[in-house]
Amino acid sequence: ASTPSLILRRSSSPVLYQGSVLVGLSTGQLVAMDQVTGVVLWQKEIAASKGRSETQRMIDLSADPLLPGSLVYAVGYQGNVAALKANTGELLWEQSLSSYAGLAVADRTLVVPDHRGTLYAFDAITGKQRWKMLGLVGRRLTKPLCVGSMVLVGDDEGLVHWIDLESGHYKGRQSIDSKGIETPLM
Repeated sequence: ASTPSLILRRSSSPVLYQGSVLVGLSTGQLVAMDQVTGVVLWQKEIAASKGRSETQRMIDLSADPLLPGSLVYAVGYQGNVAALKANTGELLWEQSLSSYAGLAVADRTLVVPDHRGTLYAFDAITGKQRWKMLGLVGRRLTKPLCVGSMVLVGDDEGLVHWIDLESGHYKGRQSIDSKGIETPLM
């Protein structure tokens, strides 16, 4: 597939898994390649191009794939969040969700902000939505970070927000940088 004429200004980093390299592409596909030969082992469409204008058809897997074990999680801009078996690419579940920020997982909970600033939590194994937090809509959120029983996420106003991982309830915030936070929290 050729590169789309319009893509996000970021790209995902490759992830290594048992002799293969997994990478999200600007074509909306997650691809696994042999680490030595570069031969494609499997590929899965996470986001499909739709619409009339270039902007409507823009799809991108710019968030890094998340590989906490034998499952790989991926999310696409104007696409889906999905869980796949890392060795075969077999789709376990997917939900419609558009994001470019990234994913975090802890205690069997997958957390992902959408492109509007809504924070979602899914059961990492079944894909069932656990909670949805609307309190940050309108903010450009960073990749979430799970720390203990909390989810931390930064925003474009320079705030770090603490959200309860189990319930999705807002716990507090701290001003870090008045110029905004764009890089993932560490």
